[in-house]
Amino acid sequence: MIKLSVIKKYLILVRAYSVVDVFLLFIAARVCALGNQPYDLRDLIAGVLPILLWGLLTLSLEAKHKHSYREKISYIVPITFALVASFIAFFFNNLSFIFVVLTAIFTNFYIKKETNFFWGSTSSLWRGFYQAALFLFCLSLYKNLMFFSFKEILFSLVILLFHLSRNLIADVRDVAFDNFTLVVRLGIKESYLISFVTFFVGSLILLVIFPNSLVAIPGLTISLILLFHDDGFTLHRISIMVTSFTFANIIFLSKGVSLIYPNLLFFGILSNLIFYEKVARPSNPIPQVKIKTRFLLNSVSASTHLCRK
Repeated sequence: MIKLSVIKKYLILVRAYSVVDVFLLFIAARVCALGNQPYDLRDLIAGVLPILLWGLLTLSLEAKHKHSYREKISYIVPITFALVASFIAFFFNNLSFIFVVLTAIFTNFYIKKETNFFWGSTSSLWRGFYQAALFLFCLSLYKNLMFFSFKEILFSLVILLFHLSRNLIADVRDVAFDNFTLVVRLGIKESYLISFVTFFVGSLILLVIFPNSLVAIPGLTISLILLFHDDGFTLHRISIMVTSFTFANIIFLSKGVSLIYPNLLFFGILSNLIFYEKVARPSNPIPQVKIKTRFLLNSVSASTHLCRK
């Protein structure tokens, strides 16, 4: 019997907070491929596969970095996940293996981020390519590669841009502890500028490929927030919401449901993340590291109670 502690360990290290995001990506891919066709057992099986490939990325990262403050992971686990996903995906579409290989390649590139400045500076790009390949993998479970539409290819580009931005913001969050990331090389303001541009361009592409402009609300909103907000920790949590609610908007759009509802929910959670701690109270957490920047408005200042590596 698997111990509860082992389950907890893998839920934490696989970034359980992003598993729903990955599953929404899968549903969005299915919607693109099949529209509103009814769901069945086949979809449930297919939905497990991107989560296994997500484990390939996150657990390979843990196995590579071996951080002293986290529990240890063997490469055997993520490799097993990838092999199981490949075997099952073969019965959906034997060519889906191409995208399993691509996710493995981009995973290998991404986990080298602590090796040197080349891999560190390009890590956000590989993260974006990984996520785009994951979307195309999900799409290939339902469609022949020859029939991927231009709209679907453009949407994979949006996913690349959004996740590039999301990872870059995570590197701003961790800038006091990293050595080789693009944020370390360029600076916080410059990294936020790149995130702003990629989120904004991705949102513009969404406006072109989908008939309802409300699909792009999450991406446009974080683009605006990046001009004024200064907390990389909160911004990264918001960026995860942006990808999740963008996928949700596409799913709701396919169902003919007004996008006002998911976007209102997005703004409700967003306001909680931004404003909750702004109300002064003695129980508010005090961060060990605080990096402040007023993007495009004034210069960056940083204070830390911990030494950089």
